[in-house]
Amino acid sequence: MHEIDQTNGKRSEPNQQHGNPLSAAYSLYKSLPASLQNIILGVWFCWLGVVVIAVFHPTLSERWKFGADMTLNVLILLVVAIQAYIYAKQWEVMQEQKRMATIGERGYLGIKDARLEISTTNNTIVVHFLLFNGGRTPAINIERQFFIGLVEKGRSLPWDKYPDIETPLTILPAGAERWLTFPHVPFTAEHFQQFEEGKRVIHAGGKIRFSDFMGIKQIFQFEMTNEFRDNGRFTDTYQRQCEDNA
Repeated sequence: MHEIDQTNGKRSEPNQQHGNPLSAAYSLYKSLPASLQNIILGVWFCWLGVVVIAVFHPTLSERWKFGADMTLNVLILLVVAIQAYIYAKQWEVMQEQKRMATIGERGYLGIKDARLEISTTNNTIVVHFLLFNGGRTPAINIERQFFIGLVEKGRSLPWDKYPDIETPLTILPAGAERWLTFPHVPFTAEHFQQFEEGKRVIHAGGKIRFSDFMGIKQIFQFEMTNEFRDNGRFTDTYQRQCEDNA
């Protein structure tokens, strides 16, 4: 019996702590978001200021009236602040939904195919590639910058030496495809022999800037390589698209 009494006594302690209204209120306050905690804390300090002013008011009847009126005003301020907080959070959710809808609906560019032409009579390399829009809306205000060269294997080409290319293509509708051509690449007999030996590769790439249907600027970048043994097939180094913050 004595042990049972001790056990019941220990079990009653948490129940007593749980029944403490101040402890429960504090736990509820700490569970709120930090911004909402700051609102409640600021209103609480305002109410303390009202209490201090009411205490030092010279007239007792006016003191109670002032305290009651200002307490009501402080409660109204708390309600308005909480409503503003809720509206702000709803606006953030709406903006995020709008952003996600924009991401899902915008145009997405990609390289679907590439073809190689080598003219030994003119000593030039010509590369055509098929650009497609796999998104749900057009890509507009298109600007292009391409680079291509017959370079030593493992070496890359500098972007700054290749200016933007002005072409008639300024819009690519959703689901559309367009064949585009890189600038022709002249080569020497020595360089072409190194290409046949695997010492040089055709290195091509590009940056395509455009605007999506919301007017947000995008940039699609790609690079690809071709070796003589590939029989005209290109290997993607990468293809990626992101917002253009430049």
